[in-house]
This record gives sequence, structure tokens and C-alpha cells, in this order.
Amino acid sequence: MRDKRGVFFSLYLVLLTLLMCGLVIGFQVIHQGDITASLISPLAVLDAGDSLTIFEMREVDLIKKSLTEANGEFGTDAFNEDFRDKFIDRFSADSDMTGFVLTDLIWQGKNIKTKSGFDSNTFYENILYPESGMEMDSDKLIFSREMIGKSFSLRALDVAAINFPIDFKFEFERKYLITKTTSGFDVEVD
Repeated sequence: MRDKRGVFFSLYLVLLTLLMCGLVIGFQVIHQGDITASLISPLAVLDAGDSLTIFEMREVDLIKKSLTEANGEFGTDAFNEDFRDKFIDRFSADSDMTGFVLTDLIWQGKNIKTKSGFDSNTFYENILYPESGMEMDSDKLIFSREMIGKSFSLRALDVAAINFPIDFKFEFERKYLITKTTSGFDVEVD
């Protein structure tokens, strides 16, 4: 009789352990959907970084195209002015580049509303690529994009249970060193 109790007790422990494991797995599966709904995805931050990289590659291409079409001798005021005008015209016509700049735009720490009454061409000419951002340094032309930024809020999908919104802001600027070579122009990041 004693041996039978030991066998039943062993089976009881095995069944109890399997039942507890099943309960833990069941709770984990049920709550997994709730957890992912309350987490914030970093995908928007990664997308912003990738978009900035693509924007800067396209910006270099626009600079090179505008340099080849500019009239005058490299380094003169007439050449620099013609280059800047052609660049801003090309930039204004590129909806992908202007869309990146104007979406979630901040300038000098303030959110800029770009929907109504916003003159984007004046913004490009006077703030983003100002005339003061161009200067000659010996045989190199320095062409600058002034500091602007992006600002947006990251929120969870289901804000009922847990909500930790994260405000995301980053600022960016860039200086390009342009030199004339025998085969054209060389554009480097300063």
C-alpha cells in the first residue's frame, strides 16, 4: 500500500507541474498582445534617421547639378549667386526633399506650422540656405545648411493601460566644402 501512494504522489507532482507550466504559458500568450500594444516602437526614430541620410545624399546631388549649370567663373560672386539660385530652384521643385524638411519642422526650438500662410520659398532662401551661409575660403566654396530640426511624439497603440509617450526631437545642419577639379566639382562634408 505504501508503494502505491508513492506512485500516485509522483504522478500527482508531474501533473501539477504540467498544469502550472500550462497556466504560465497561457497567461503569457494572453498578455503578449497587451504588452505589445503598450510598447513604443522605435521604428519612427529609425525612419527619421534614414530619411535624413537619403535627404543629404540627394542634397549633394542637387549641389553638383547646380554647380555644373551655374554661369561664371568658380569663386566669383556672380557664380556663387547663380549657383545658389539654381540650387534653391531645384530644391523647391523636389517634393520629397521639401516634404522631409517641412514635416514636423522646428526652428530655434519652436514648432513651425507649415500649413497655412507659410512661405516656403522665403524659408529656403533666408533661413535654410541663407546667403550668409556661402563663403570662399582660399580655393574652396563653403555652402551651409542652417540648423533646423524635427519634433514628434511617439505613443503606444493602446494607451488605456500603460502610456509612456516619448517626445522625440533632433536637430541637424551641414556644411559642404566645394572645390573645382579638372573633371568638375568635388563636394565634401565639412
